[in-house]
Amino acid sequence: MRRWPLLRSARVGARGFTLIELLVSMVAGLVVALAVVTLSKNVANQFYEEVRASSAETSVRLASQRLRADISRAGLMTTGNIVADPRTAHAPGGNGAKGDAELQHLTGVRIITRGSMTPDNRFGMANAPAPPGTFVAQANAQAPVLTPDALAIYGNLTSGDEYFGSLDPSATGGCGGRAIRLNADDPSLLRIINTPAGAPVPPAQALSALTQIFAPVGGQRFYARVTDTKGFYHYATTCDVPVAINAGTAFVFLRNTNATLTSLETGSQFGGVDGFETISISPVQGAYWFIGKVTGGDHAAASPLTENASNPFLSTHKYDLYRAWISASGGVLVNDAEVVAEFAVDLKLGFTVDDPTQPETTNAKSRVFGFDATASDRDPWANRDITTLSPVMPGRGSAGPHRIRSVRYRLSTRTAAPDRDQALPPPTGSDFMYRYRLQGTNRYARVRVTQGEVALVNQARMTY
Repeated sequence: MRRWPLLRSARVGARGFTLIELLVSMVAGLVVALAVVTLSKNVANQFYEEVRASSAETSVRLASQRLRADISRAGLMTTGNIVADPRTAHAPGGNGAKGDAELQHLTGVRIITRGSMTPDNRFGMANAPAPPGTFVAQANAQAPVLTPDALAIYGNLTSGDEYFGSLDPSATGGCGGRAIRLNADDPSLLRIINTPAGAPVPPAQALSALTQIFAPVGGQRFYARVTDTKGFYHYATTCDVPVAINAGTAFVFLRNTNATLTSLETGSQFGGVDGFETISISPVQGAYWFIGKVTGGDHAAASPLTENASNPFLSTHKYDLYRAWISASGGVLVNDAEVVAEFAVDLKLGFTVDDPTQPETTNAKSRVFGFDATASDRDPWANRDITTLSPVMPGRGSAGPHRIRSVRYRLSTRTAAPDRDQALPPPTGSDFMYRYRLQGTNRYARVRVTQGEVALVNQARMTY
């Protein structure tokens, strides 16, 4: 009988949680779990936002380096103005284009105001990219309004080398113009046809490498410059099949029958290639930089990835910064364009020119055109039809793209996804962009901007 109180006491001490206690503890646990999940989500969102911003900044910096590298080559081994250049070989009374329409517009650099919005055909670019109409609407939705420019650069963009050789009238192949046999011991050629140890590379590999130097896009004509022993330049276009290697001997084929002129044809005044004298040849190409959307050619398969139907904020109205080759016919080869930076939103260009209308001693000898200069003010210096030489100042030369001494650029890219519903206005007096509004939404993406200036050292002494 004495055990019952002890049993009753043990049962009281072993009593579990009540239902109310369990509910309270579960609610407290859920609150803690919800706080942890919310904190983790915020941290993850912040992390991804920073990753997207870092990606945009990395993209714009890498694109800036590529753009600077191309701009620095403007005028390299080519002419700043083939019509006015006194060192071009030509017949008396003619010019360096020698009546060839494909050569008539060759220059060192062209800046096309609003060129990314409207195709420019004034200097032979019959196939210049035409961005879709939504680009204009997208640009106008921004504050300030976006009017991205375009840039055409001409020079030796593939090698930086000259190749020595001589004319070979007996060479087979080509397209009816001149054939130049390259010297087998030329160091520039040996780097292509031999390994570092001096052993010959497979013929197909050597042919592919030499072809890429003179024609970076297969089946297209590009330019070439031949330098004679008198120091005059003969400009020509390459054949559709520009090079050949036969039994270890390399040839470059030029399309024009007057690709190189003789001393008799130039009147012995403007150079000439006579006989089998040693000459040099260098490739010349054009590169076109623009912001747009390419959905054809090599990009056709990737075009469905440009838009994201499940989440239109991610990529609707996505535009990229492209670099496309310009053929000798003036066509921009957009089907083979390279995407340099995704989600590009703006490209603005400015420049400094040497003004021949001003005396050499004046402080106003250099003129500066900013990013906001109008096309009517800029075109006489940056995009003038060089088939005419006016205005001409006695003893000082003419105005035109060859007078450009430096190019300034401002490039902007955005993050892939928006993260704000309000714009961040720029400081008073600044036209920098900090937020980009996606068309048809009130959502804003972060913008990263870089700018710089490149001196055109290859055009520093072009005063003709």
